[in-house]
Amino acid sequence: MAWPAHRLAAAAVLVLGIYLQVVAWVDLYPWNDVRRSDGQETLDVLAAAATGVLTGALWVSRVWAPLLSAMALSMWAWLQAMTWWAPYFAGAPPGWQAVYGLWFENTVHVLPRDARHLPPDANHLTLHLLIVAALAASLLAAWRGLSPGQDAR
Repeated sequence: MAWPAHRLAAAAVLVLGIYLQVVAWVDLYPWNDVRRSDGQETLDVLAAAATGVLTGALWVSRVWAPLLSAMALSMWAWLQAMTWWAPYFAGAPPGWQAVYGLWFENTVHVLPRDARHLPPDANHLTLHLLIVAALAASLLAAWRGLSPGQDAR
């Protein structure tokens, strides 16, 4: 028996959250570079709490939690697109080049690059794919939760 869409969304958000916590705290160099503080520790703890709350809400709610999840993941996807993909395609400004050189220069890369077109490293590329998967699952759950004949809670 297949899982209901809201539980599939819960699982997708949980996988995303676990991945984020692992790469934020565990040194997997050269996959990530957590050998020194990047100043995001508080944000990482808040993301862990948000993952737990959202996963639990998605597990039991067919309407409001998938909508909330889709909105939050859309904002996160937009932030990642502006941070990583816009500079990759349009060319990175000097400030991003400096940040990239400090934090991502020596991590694993799979996309082509040159001096100005700096791709997301493999760690962030994986994160982006997980964000898109969780967003798609949340949108599907929201659509099914709002469809007539579904058990909306």
